[in-house]
Amino acid sequence: MQQLLTRLAIDKLAKDQFFEVFVFDFAVPPQELEALLGCTTTEPKRRTEEQKLPVLGCSCFRKAGSNHSYVVYDQRVILDPDEWRHRFAPGLCA
Repeated sequence: MQQLLTRLAIDKLAKDQFFEVFVFDFAVPPQELEALLGCTTTEPKRRTEEQKLPVLGCSCFRKAGSNHSYVVYDQRVILDPDEWRHRFAPGLCA
């Protein structure tokens, strides 16, 4: 594991390939996104509508006999929340 972390820290191409292969394994659900960005539930929805927060896909869960779906976000886009906020959402959760 330590070798992998070292390689990802040093080699940008290896890091990009790693996250491309495991993109859905590292998808960020809405609750985690809100915690990462430190904002309310309405801000990510608004930024998604403005196409400043790309949706990776949908995931679902079953509760009380019915299926519920929710969007998941690409972690690569928000790996550095401060940089993302500076580039795409200067007023978000300032």
